[in-house]
Parts: sequence; C-alpha cells; structure tokens
Amino acid sequence: MPRNLTISIPDGLNEKMSQLTDVNWSAVCKECISKYVNRRLNPNIEAIIARMKKEKDEVYSSGYLEATNWINQTSFEKVEEAVVGWEEEQKSVYDRCYSGDLPVDVEQLDVYFDRALNEAWRRYWRRISDNTMAGDTFLQGFVEGVNELYRKAK
Repeated sequence: MPRNLTISIPDGLNEKMSQLTDVNWSAVCKECISKYVNRRLNPNIEAIIARMKKEKDEVYSSGYLEATNWINQTSFEKVEEAVVGWEEEQKSVYDRCYSGDLPVDVEQLDVYFDRALNEAWRRYWRRISDNTMAGDTFLQGFVEGVNELYRKAK
C-alpha cells in the first residue's frame, strides 16, 4: 500500500522550486528516496565500510610510523620547533574560525576549522618532506605521532 510522506522545505529552497513549474516534485522525492534506500540496503555496504575503515587505519598508521622515522633522524630542537609551530598555527586557525569574523555558518565552523588545520599540517609537512601526495589521514597520523613522541620525550 502506498505511504504518504510529508516533508518540510526551507523557504529559500521552496522559492527556487516554485520557479521550476514543470517538475513533478513527488517523482523527484520518490526517485531520491529509492536511490538512498537501495544504497543503504546494498548487501556489500558493510564490507565496503569495513574495508575503508581498515584502509584508513593503515594510512593513519603509516603517517604515525613516518613520524617515528622522522623523529629518529631529526634533532630534538627541530621536533620541538615543528610542534610549537603546529600549536601556534592551530591557535591561529582556531582564533580565526571562532572569532565571529568569518562569513561561515556556525554549524560549519568545525568543518572549516578541520580543513584549515589540515592545510596547516600540510604546509609543515611540505617543509620536511618531498612527498606531496600525503592525505589528511596520513598527516593526522604523522602530526599526532610527532606530538605524542615529543610529549613523552619532553
């Protein structure tokens, strides 16, 4: 038996939808819901998610391992300089993000902060490595590895 569904549309979107008088919005909603349900009920989805999580853990671990290799070949002063630089950059990014001066929606501040922080990590990474292909997860493992080892040695 068909089921009726009521959805709420924000005013701005409703105004845009009103301009498209030829569109059957019920059909659009049915198609989107159908695609979403089919994706979610994909029998391979759990295996895919598990594989991706495993790969992410491996990439993070390789970043952490790279941190141990880098520290093993680097003076304490250089490591300390990197950690202090990251902390200063993180504070700067935090201050910019949460000062209220950015034209960013409040709900997006955390996403913006994470992106800005990843860019800060990437800048520091470029100073010490020729590997320009490092992704965010690798860099997170590297930075957290350096920070953890530095704190334990300090």
